[in-house]
Amino acid sequence: MQRWTNEVHTRYVMHALITMQGWRGKRTDQNRQSFTQTMVGKQALTLITEALNFSHGFADFLASSLFNVVVMAILLPGDLAIGYAISMAACTVTLLLLRRPVERLAIEQERHQIDLATHLTNAWDNTTIGNAHNHACWLAGHKENGARYYRAAIRLEATQAAGNILCWPH
Repeated sequence: MQRWTNEVHTRYVMHALITMQGWRGKRTDQNRQSFTQTMVGKQALTLITEALNFSHGFADFLASSLFNVVVMAILLPGDLAIGYAISMAACTVTLLLLRRPVERLAIEQERHQIDLATHLTNAWDNTTIGNAHNHACWLAGHKENGARYYRAAIRLEATQAAGNILCWPH
């Protein structure tokens, strides 16, 4: 698993470097630069690991569930085995349908977290300089960035919890 993760991460970083080289001589804003640096330097490995762990876990779940269905079909009356197979199929479909929304919400949360962290790096300057207007503007931006991040984190957690609840017995 770790070799697979390392290989995918290496390919991702190389692709990101090629993309960044395409920006040479072009004007890019600070947010794009911060986002790219964070994704390459800090968050890429985490996101890749999570995606590959999901794939591995899903394959494990599917293989285990199929094995359980075969065993139940042999040991139990047909109606119980069919019920379990239907339940397993419904759970599989649920996990597959929730994968994209969870991935999208995780990326959205990550983007808002980066925006918040970037904004927080200006806290010292906008708080200690003594300019009430700058501080008020920074504080308003902080509340806005914080609210976006916290909403995104709650949406992600709620979607993941819904999937866990729907597939609980498996």
